[in-house]
Amino acid sequence: MNNKIIPLKVDASFFFERAVRCLDKMNFKGATKYFRRAVEHDPVSPLNHCNLAGVLSETGEFKESNKILFHVITHIDPKAYYCYYYIANNYANMGEFDRAATYANKYLKADIDGEFAEDAEEMIEFFGSEDASDASIDIAGRLLEEGKFKEASQELLKSLKENPKDHIVRNNLALAYFYAGNVDQAIAETGKILAVDPHNIHARCNLAVFYFQQEQPVKVAKEIAYLQKVIPFEDDYVYKLALTLGMLGDHELAYSHLKRLLRHDAMDDYQIIYMAGVAAANSGRLREALQLWQRAIRIIPDSEVAQFYIEIAEQAIVENRQLDIIGYFYNLPFEEHLRKIEMRLEKGVTTTEIFQDPVAKLSLFWALKHSDDKTKFNVIRLLSIVFDDEVRSEFERFLINTEENDDLKKIILILFHQIGIEGPYSVYMKKQMQEITSAQVAKMYIAWKPEWVQVLELVIDNIAEQESDSTVYIADLEAIWINFLSKNGDSLPKTFKPEAFAAALEYAVYRLHNLKITQKEVADKYHISTATLASKYKQLK
Repeated sequence: MNNKIIPLKVDASFFFERAVRCLDKMNFKGATKYFRRAVEHDPVSPLNHCNLAGVLSETGEFKESNKILFHVITHIDPKAYYCYYYIANNYANMGEFDRAATYANKYLKADIDGEFAEDAEEMIEFFGSEDASDASIDIAGRLLEEGKFKEASQELLKSLKENPKDHIVRNNLALAYFYAGNVDQAIAETGKILAVDPHNIHARCNLAVFYFQQEQPVKVAKEIAYLQKVIPFEDDYVYKLALTLGMLGDHELAYSHLKRLLRHDAMDDYQIIYMAGVAAANSGRLREALQLWQRAIRIIPDSEVAQFYIEIAEQAIVENRQLDIIGYFYNLPFEEHLRKIEMRLEKGVTTTEIFQDPVAKLSLFWALKHSDDKTKFNVIRLLSIVFDDEVRSEFERFLINTEENDDLKKIILILFHQIGIEGPYSVYMKKQMQEITSAQVAKMYIAWKPEWVQVLELVIDNIAEQESDSTVYIADLEAIWINFLSKNGDSLPKTFKPEAFAAALEYAVYRLHNLKITQKEVADKYHISTATLASKYKQLK
């Protein structure tokens, strides 16, 4: 058996060409589908992302388009200034004219002689001039939401240069440092706020959490004693205080503050209701927690998190027991979270949509360090789809970890090699630190042969013509074909009839999805005999 690894990707240009064909026919749905596949197969190409953003804009999905453009400018190519103009256009189409002017201004500031300079000037003249520095705050907020803390801190520092007295920006900078692991810097920034405004609620709450992270019980106790005496009146301060006290273990007071917010008759804030349920459960009020989560899910019926805790609460009530302490973060336990991610991928939900939730990526980073090897393999596979500088750093730390599995490290090395990260790579492998060259990595896996690719092209074209949403089928047939080649690639004859394996692949995918179709129906499409299809299908199994 061949023990080499076949790279888990098909060239993005394969899907790009099909997307262009769809555009020529004004088939925007098809173009969107294939551009998404191109992005997934080459996530570091700004062109693929911008093509997808352009099609989404054409179909009126301006918010989704902007999310992709923000991703390009902040994570892939900081000099892709044209993204600012596209973002401005999308905001204008959404009727957010101040933001449109802000990003038109930022585009001109970055590239005064750029291709769209004249259009950007007209936009500013029409909508009015907004300070380009506002864009840095806007971008920083998005980066924090996405869990991109290093990049967020860079944008927030830009804003502070413009207005060093802005406590909101500095509080966010402290949080960005904290979540990036720079707790000392976070404490230093918070100290600058408290030196001027010693009763700043957000800063005091943040400082308590920072000290807790550093395991400084005396300082934590001092901050908790202060926070327990505070009775804020503004809702956002009450919410911040409640979550902070809950994180630090005072579930009773957290529950009390959140109940204050729920006294408003018109309260329909899902997040507040959900967190009140967490505080209720943690303070021993399990039936009330269940009622609150049921109330939350009536607001957002498809909430996976609330539904998960409803189910475990109902089970705990039946068994007459309390739940373990639930974190004051809006996320699922990791094992459940990973299962949900994989289920959504199987249903054809794109990775771009899934990983808009920062918890998704942060959970995967945690699992890369703490789970078993089987889970780590799945984590590496998922993170490779959304590869960026943050993922690269995590993978590089994994490679030099003396406790990690060598086979998993090989998969990461192959990924680096495929996306063009030049060696040598520092790796702890075979019980020693060593430098692995690109040439050595190239020998770890088999390159795709033209006839292997031809098999995929045949079946993908056939399925795409028949199925309105073929993405999930394509992903499955790739997996089946790759698994087969990894075991039998060297034993295949140099020449074979691609139609035979293509037909077998298509039949295998339909069987996987429990679709009713006969071998004869599939064989006829590829002009081969039923016996040939049956033979190749047996090989694939």
